[in-house]
Order: sequence, then structure tokens, then C-alpha cells
Amino acid sequence: MADLIFVLLYNTKTGRKLMAVVEKYIELCSKHKWLGIISYIGLSIAFIPVVGWFFHFLERLVEMMFVLAILLIGGFISLVSSFFKK
Repeated sequence: MADLIFVLLYNTKTGRKLMAVVEKYIELCSKHKWLGIISYIGLSIAFIPVVGWFFHFLERLVEMMFVLAILLIGGFISLVSSFFKK
């Protein structure tokens, strides 16, 4: 996996451009300490909706798994009871 990422980042034209931008950003952050703080605050604000959506998705996923578990248990009980009816 690391080899694939290396190939995509360094051996493609777009990857080299992206890495040049990242290296320039790291260089700017080392010169201007406030840039990292501003970037952190900006990214935190930008990802608040994503985090909210993700937790809502996880909550719905857990609810669905509980429903599926209940259906599975009910199906198993029906299967076992059908053996004793005969």
C-alpha cells in the first residue's frame, strides 16, 4: 500500500504538483507559526458538518444492526420451533 501511495504521489504529474504544494505549505508553516493555528481552526470549522454526518451515520448503522440481530434471533427461534412441531 505504501508503494502505491509513493508511486501516485511522486511518479505522476499531479502527484508531484500536490507534493510541491504540501512542501511549500510546510515551509510556510515553519516560517509563520500563526499559519498552522489558522489552518487548524479553519479545518476544524470545515469538518464539523462531516463529523456530525459521520456520527449520525454510525448511530443509524448501530440501530440497523440491532434490528437485524433481533430478526436473526426471531428467525432462529422459528427454525428451532418448526423442528419440534413435526
